[in-house]
Amino acid sequence: MATYGSCVYNTRMARVKERWDFRVEPETDSLVRQAAASSHRTLTDFVVDAAVLEAERLLADRTTFALPPEEWEQFVALLDRSPRDNPGLEKLFAEPSVFSST
Repeated sequence: MATYGSCVYNTRMARVKERWDFRVEPETDSLVRQAAASSHRTLTDFVVDAAVLEAERLLADRTTFALPPEEWEQFVALLDRSPRDNPGLEKLFAEPSVFSST
C-alpha cells in the first residue's frame, strides 16, 4: 500500500476494480517493461504508480493553493482591497469586441 497526497492507494485495488486495456509502440513497451523490472515491480504496479504520480502532479495546481503565512496574508489583502480605476481597461472594454458581430 502506498500513500499519494491525501489518499491511500493500494495497487491491488486497481487490478480488482478496473481494467485498463491500451496499446503502445513496441519501443515504449520495451522501455517501460525494463524500468518495471529494474525497480522489481510488476508492469501493472509500475504503470499504475507512474500514472497516479503524474495525475496528482498535473492536478495539484488545480486542487491545492498553498502559500507561506506572510504571503497568504498579502494575497488575501490584495483580494480584499477595493478595485482601482484603470483607464486603459475602461477604454478597452468600451470598444466593441473583434469577436462580436456589428
